[in-house]
Amino acid sequence: MPPPPPLPRRSDHPRRPASHRKPRRRRIGHLITGYALAALAGAMAQPLVTLLS
Repeated sequence: MPPPPPLPRRSDHPRRPASHRKPRRRRIGHLITGYALAALAGAMAQPLVTLLS
């Protein structure tokens, strides 16, 4: 039997949009979590700074 023809990968699975969308979501998540942690750390440290000063 002849080998099957190669499947067109570009039309079936566009790799670039999927690969570009996922890192953006992860980066946004990391930015949000990092910002939230920084805000919590600042909120926790502010009373200590006011008590010590």
